[in-house]
Amino acid sequence: MKKLMEIIASLNLSSDIKALLNTLVTPEEVRLAPTESDNGTKGFNIYGIQCFNKAQLMNDETFSALYDAIKAESHLNLLVNHSEDYETPLVWIGPVSRNKQSTSDKQSLFA
Repeated sequence: MKKLMEIIASLNLSSDIKALLNTLVTPEEVRLAPTESDNGTKGFNIYGIQCFNKAQLMNDETFSALYDAIKAESHLNLLVNHSEDYETPLVWIGPVSRNKQSTSDKQSLFA
């Protein structure tokens, strides 16, 4: 939990984004987990949002507002991964990449 709080603090999230995250993780099955890629990029995953696919996720009012708020911040990035490995879409929030990574490199952040 301490590592997650440090990552959230380092991302300099706005109070709006924090409020949206708080609403999103209110259900018991939704949780946050810290991540760090091989190149040291730190962010966090959101697991367990109750939806079946990315389109349904984007139709959720809270998630849609969170997505828009993060995309409006030039220093933040949000990735959605939905593969057969996960029952529900997996969301990653972290800093905007400063280097040119391929899509497959970015997807490794979900691992």
